[in-house]
Amino acid sequence: MGAVGAVGKVVVDVVLTCERAPAPDEHQNVQRLVTAGGAAANVAAQLASRGHQAILAGWQGDDEASRDVCAALAARGVTLRTVARDRAPVATVLAWGGDRAFLVDQGTLRARLEDVTDSWLDGMSIVHFNGFELLDYCWPDVLAQVARLAHRRGIMVSVDCPTASRIVAQGAASFRRAVAQLQPDFVFANASEAATLDLLTGPLLGSTAVVVHSGTAPSACRTPQARTWVPLETVVPNPETTGCGDAFAAGFLHAWQQGESGVAATLVAHRWASEQARVTGAQPPLRQN
Repeated sequence: MGAVGAVGKVVVDVVLTCERAPAPDEHQNVQRLVTAGGAAANVAAQLASRGHQAILAGWQGDDEASRDVCAALAARGVTLRTVARDRAPVATVLAWGGDRAFLVDQGTLRARLEDVTDSWLDGMSIVHFNGFELLDYCWPDVLAQVARLAHRRGIMVSVDCPTASRIVAQGAASFRRAVAQLQPDFVFANASEAATLDLLTGPLLGSTAVVVHSGTAPSACRTPQARTWVPLETVVPNPETTGCGDAFAAGFLHAWQQGESGVAATLVAHRWASEQARVTGAQPPLRQN
């Protein structure tokens, strides 16, 4: 059985945990955490932190911060197959009381078609993509090429949607076309993203399974055959939601790969997301062996 892998760029995340919502001209003390970020890195870290094989292919910056956070991923047990160049994006996350805001320096790191190699996919049975990188100002053509290579090798393809505001800015129909080019086996979204793309009631993208998480409300798992609602077993008080969607996707994909049903995989996804909601930042806590 192959690994769940991910392809994307590694972001440098700077998480500032605030006491309250920032206000103009206000001074307040914060707690700072610097880690790897981006959906691909987060999914890989979730898997590796639980002792599962995890492969991360794609791009990282050729700067000190990027080297540091990638070294931390490798120390977790993530296998890295990345091209290093330029300066990676830096995402500053302001988090307070369950809410958050993002301030992003996009950096100069860009994906190129000539970077893609078939060997990136060696050992994978599922490859996961970050939907932000499907947006028209990123590199949907590069991800589509990786997906084509995956399908030729019988590797399942998964994608997580970007925020609803980004989808609206591009146009829902345009983004659906970008997703369809990947011919995904799995599409993950939160409730607002799913509503924007009409994922639960509109036409499915081929044989895609759509999995929608909705905070403390039941999640939905939709296939061409059925749609099932799966309640949460545990609700985390005052959750820190950064990275929870990536933990959800990682848990679902791992369970599915192990032969679990859609409902059982969703329950595993809930547990992984609940664990992430108890910690600061998008990366899972380091576990003691």
